[in-house]
Amino acid sequence: MIVVSCKAQETDTSKKILNHYAGIQANQLIRQALNLNYNSTLLNNPYLLTYSLFSAKYKWGVETGFGYNYQRIKDKITATAEESKITSVSYRFGIARKINMGKRWEASAGIDYIGSYVLDKTFAFTVTNFNFVAKDSTASISTTITKTKGEGVQLRLGYSLNKYIMLSTEATFYFSISNKKSNTLVSDYITSTSNPDLDSHTISSSNTETEESDFTITVPVAIFLTIKF
Repeated sequence: MIVVSCKAQETDTSKKILNHYAGIQANQLIRQALNLNYNSTLLNNPYLLTYSLFSAKYKWGVETGFGYNYQRIKDKITATAEESKITSVSYRFGIARKINMGKRWEASAGIDYIGSYVLDKTFAFTVTNFNFVAKDSTASISTTITKTKGEGVQLRLGYSLNKYIMLSTEATFYFSISNKKSNTLVSDYITSTSNPDLDSHTISSSNTETEESDFTITVPVAIFLTIKF
């Protein structure tokens, strides 16, 4: 006689080797979803998306963050019709260690490398008539590129709502060096209605380059909605 017995249960061999954490900054989500109009100047955390990977056994892992922002500003009242387009990209990655602080609380501490790229382009165009004798048309393009790199310490604290969802916040202490390059190109075209020989066209260009060092502390204001899997 042969007896076969089967039972399904979790065993030690079925435990996860790696723990994944994918998060998104919930402050901006709430603001967009509910169309809230509040002052968010204190919310200076540029990382909208985060991802972490930890060893379940050793608690060591890697953490990354990414942020993107685009802004367009156009002056529709003044004669210059000035328009600015600003694009910024922020990123970070580093190593960290996770600390379990009970059944629902988790914390992590790590060292990050950070970087950012900001492109700011401003266009302006003006036309001036001099008693219908001559016309001065001026166009200017200003381009500013800011590249930042640095490193620092990140501290994170999270609370698990259930097995898969966590709310977390973080404090960062980053030292960074920024290099800013600016170029301004001005094209001036003067036309004469009475004598075309008096027409003129001039182009001028100016360049500047500066370097800035900063130590920035980000307080734990940003809230991240994190999925654990």
